[in-house]
Amino acid sequence: MAIPLPDPETHLFDSLLHGAAGETRGAYNSHDAWTVHLGESTVTSPAARLVTVHEVQHAALNDCTSYGIALAVYAVLALDDDRQRAALQRLVTWCRAVHEAFATYQSLSLVADGDPALLAGYPSYQRHYKAAANLAQHTRHRRLQELAVETTARVCMQTPALQRLLEAGLSPESTSEIPRFERPDERFRLVQAHADGDFWTAAWDRCRSEAGASWAHLLDVDAPDDPAVWQVVAHAVHDQMAALLGRHGATVLAYDDHRDFTARAIDMLQARAPHHTGRLLASQDSVEADVEAYEVWRRERLVVREAPRRAVIRTLQELAAAGRAALVSGDGEHAHVFGTARPAFRLLQQFAFSAEDRGSLEEQGAATVVFLRTIDDDGEVECTLLAAPSDLALVCSAMPRRKAVLINVALSSLGDIPWRDRWSDVLTRTRVTGLIDLAPLAQFDLWRDTGESLTYAQATVRDGNDEPAALFACVVGDTNLRLLLPCSETMGDVLAGYLAARYPAARFDPTVLTKGSAIVEATVSHLLAEEHYFDVSAYHWEDGRA
Repeated sequence: MAIPLPDPETHLFDSLLHGAAGETRGAYNSHDAWTVHLGESTVTSPAARLVTVHEVQHAALNDCTSYGIALAVYAVLALDDDRQRAALQRLVTWCRAVHEAFATYQSLSLVADGDPALLAGYPSYQRHYKAAANLAQHTRHRRLQELAVETTARVCMQTPALQRLLEAGLSPESTSEIPRFERPDERFRLVQAHADGDFWTAAWDRCRSEAGASWAHLLDVDAPDDPAVWQVVAHAVHDQMAALLGRHGATVLAYDDHRDFTARAIDMLQARAPHHTGRLLASQDSVEADVEAYEVWRRERLVVREAPRRAVIRTLQELAAAGRAALVSGDGEHAHVFGTARPAFRLLQQFAFSAEDRGSLEEQGAATVVFLRTIDDDGEVECTLLAAPSDLALVCSAMPRRKAVLINVALSSLGDIPWRDRWSDVLTRTRVTGLIDLAPLAQFDLWRDTGESLTYAQATVRDGNDEPAALFACVVGDTNLRLLLPCSETMGDVLAGYLAARYPAARFDPTVLTKGSAIVEATVSHLLAEEHYFDVSAYHWEDGRA
């Protein structure tokens, strides 16, 4: 069964609004996360990758433009006010064509080498792709074609409208007063009408001049990318197109001038809606452009089931009458005990607890909680609380030698130093794995800068219902701790690409997964069968958000 593309007439608005509420399905919310749903045999197919990368392109375009920041701000305001919801709809209507042309062309180029066959049956997307492809036809170099489309989308979205909206206090009425040529789709029509072959010849000539001796290297498909040179070229094309639009009455902000307004926009949003503090975060001026492009991937959320499983908290004392078999999963030589260590607030996001159990976890906030987990015949997850290291020691002592105790510890919990100090001795009696739930690129940079070696591997895994996902795994230094991240196949490729480009000591090593594969397989099987979703956003527990 093919994965359907979202409706281009509605999905940008819906994803902005629902994402701001934390309820999005399969779409980017412009400031927090996008979701990728696990299900069907097509999740790792080119069509599935196309949907994922398409949403990433929406994310990237909003992050790096003033109009995109306006979309993010009004998406949050729209959660509380129908007038702001109408304002958001207006803003989306005025940028839909350029947004979809950019996301469709770039995702197809990245996933399917630009083959429009994946768009068969979707005439609206075919039109969006053709609109972008017409801009790219004036060069045969793939990366320059992508740059032509990217620059067009950026200058169309880099409008003075955000400053105008801020001056009006982010009122819903002010959106209707945005002048014609500050609306992205109107600017897109100007580009389509006036960016002819002569324009692109002049643009590439300027790029050639500013890149100098690096130009030939830049066009060599076998040569590694030089981000600094590409940045020079991107600025040159941006300035050339900004001048074109300027001649027709459309003002374009400089390449990075959206950053001048971001902090002000966030401050004004939080002043209007203090309860939404923390939903928008500004990018840092010090972050290199290529790193910022990678960093957008920390927002992916892989959803493995439509709703959290029901869960109940037990104690060891309550299970005493049932005997240790109540803690055991699997049978025969595969029998084992499985447990997790997670911040309490993350458990509330993963499972549907009773009101009493929720209250208990809410009181613990970001403190790490250790559960042993099994699934009963009704699909409910039984979470046996281990209140102290001595409880885990008791379980380890009670297990026959052939029955392993597997503990999966969230990376955020490994950073809980008091908890780690108390539990580290008893954890050595178990088979420990980690779950990456913090922004991986920041972790990679930390390990690289402290001189750690790193090995990594990727695989496709399937849960008990034969539903596929990708698995990224790494080991840091001389430890045996495998850090795991179930994710989309595209996310796994991005992480591997980042390591190859920016972490010289990192090396691909399949034994990260094949050595001790039984432990990894059992752990991943539990994670996919029991958890609601996987992301790398274990922050800000105070406001109850992932």
